[in-house]
Amino acid sequence: MKAVVFMILACILSVNASAQSDVELQSIRKLIGSFINDLNRGDFSNLSSYCIKEWIHINSNGGISNGRDEVVGEIFQAYKTNPKGAKIAIENMTVRMLSPDAAIATVKHAIDNQQQVKSFVVVKQAGKWLL
Repeated sequence: MKAVVFMILACILSVNASAQSDVELQSIRKLIGSFINDLNRGDFSNLSSYCIKEWIHINSNGGISNGRDEVVGEIFQAYKTNPKGAKIAIENMTVRMLSPDAAIATVKHAIDNQQQVKSFVVVKQAGKWLL
């Protein structure tokens, strides 16, 4: 009888943990979607609401930008050179939880018929997911 009760409790806890992680994964996907939408609009005024000050960006040439202000400057310059009207379209996004407050997302997207892959490390601070 104890074994049956234990199995039932284990199933209930497993379902609850799965539902919680689904909420976390959706929050992370929404966060990255917000960033991509801001890139498409060329509007970085919302970044402070979803990016940590210590943001580090490694560009496709291997250059490293440190800090939100430096990263925004580099990204803004890079995306200004895109053909007018070119938008980033997310094709696939996978998110893997590293711990309850850290995850890595891999995003496959296209811009102007060119496919790219980006990786994002996100952290949860004060109950909020941030880049």
